Amino acid sequence: MQKSIRVKIGGKDYNLRGENEEMMKLAAAEVSDQLEILKSSKLEEPLATLSLLTALNIAEQKFISQKQMEVDHNFIINELTNMVDYLNKPVSRINSTIGD
Repeated sequence: MQKSIRVKIGGKDYNLRGENEEMMKLAAAEVSDQLEILKSSKLEEPLATLSLLTALNIAEQKFISQKQMEVDHNFIINELTNMVDYLNKPVSRINSTIGD
């Protein structure tokens, strides 16, 4: 069931609708925080420019996180493969000894 919440981003109130109220609040807070950081460092920029830069910063963070998750996933797969290979060595020796 979709829920409706009211959030404030950049000093403006917005009505949002979605399935996960907590996620919407977290997302709105992140956008608001990022926008405020940019506002404080680039006071002369119009809100439209700051909004675009905020969106680009959040997208960049998403891609960095996805890349790190991919690296972590590959590392775990490699480590697990190495563990399986290590554990299979004694089994292979026992099987070859039994076969003799």
